[in-house]
Amino acid sequence: MLWCHAGMELNYYNYTTQKLTEMLEVTPSNEEIEPLIVHIGANDLKANLGSGYPISDVLVGDIWTVVRLAKNKFPRARITISGLLRNSGIEPEGIRAINDNLKWLAHTEDLGFIEVDPLLTKAHFSSNGLHLNKKGTSQLTSANFMLLKKYFL
Repeated sequence: MLWCHAGMELNYYNYTTQKLTEMLEVTPSNEEIEPLIVHIGANDLKANLGSGYPISDVLVGDIWTVVRLAKNKFPRARITISGLLRNSGIEPEGIRAINDNLKWLAHTEDLGFIEVDPLLTKAHFSSNGLHLNKKGTSQLTSANFMLLKKYFL
């Protein structure tokens, strides 16, 4: 899970939405935060696969919880959801279904949505196929930077 915003960065790498929710609950409110990007990652997939519930429902529900908390903590923030990236843990059709549900959530909650997955190739992932390598992280950062730049230009 990755959070970015102007003037400061809160990077919670290797966090699941559950851990991020716990962090947000103790984070003080901040009126200065404007753009905010929420990125769901492989750690959420790993934590929720085999839970007995449809993975898309679980992930969208978890993101909705994070978004609700963020809206309360950062009332001026323009929140954007960064879609789930392909990986070896779930079929491409499943990734598309999850991203379609995240797009629906973004539309319903008046949030932005950025789909980075089409910008990535197999070369952007580590050998385990789950996590981004340095090149992939750079591509994701570049896409997020372009989105943030949009808010300030």
